[in-house]
Amino acid sequence: MAGTVVALFTLAACSGMTEQSGSACLAVTVPLGVRTITMEEDRLTLRNSIIDPVGLVGLEVVVRWDADTVMLGPDHLPSGCFAVPESGFVFVDVTLSQAGERVSEGTASWGLLPNSEWEVEVDRASLPRDAGIDPRWPDEPNPKACSWFWCHGVWEFKIRPDARNYEEEALWLTIWRVVPGECADIC
Repeated sequence: MAGTVVALFTLAACSGMTEQSGSACLAVTVPLGVRTITMEEDRLTLRNSIIDPVGLVGLEVVVRWDADTVMLGPDHLPSGCFAVPESGFVFVDVTLSQAGERVSEGTASWGLLPNSEWEVEVDRASLPRDAGIDPRWPDEPNPKACSWFWCHGVWEFKIRPDARNYEEEALWLTIWRVVPGECADIC
């Protein structure tokens, strides 16, 4: 088990870690709860509760780099920020189970950068929240290009049709990157 870290982080904030140590960190978040949105003429209920059996109760996230691994289940989300290397690649494996059966899975990966605060947001929706992807190209390959501030990439993983809450629902991973002290919005 050398080189493997199983972490159950629920405290700590990314900003404090990077400002003090100058190293990179990563947190995994979910938009908690249930909310209703209107898309065109349809009202959709987004079920992102980590206690909802047709939401994210069966979510498991595994973050891997080099020889280290962090495993997070719904009881440990959102996670606090944990240290990751400032270079190399990170892999995030996500699985969603419902009624004991795997209904969605996928892997996202990207190159790590120095002094970065990374956030992996997992969202069950028709489109990812606030990422700025163009919904006119639904078959764009992963990672999908995103245009909103701090968005580094977006991955879409299909949910098995009989497990969806509505036809367009998918499991989304949005990767956000912030460099402390760097202006990326209105300054």
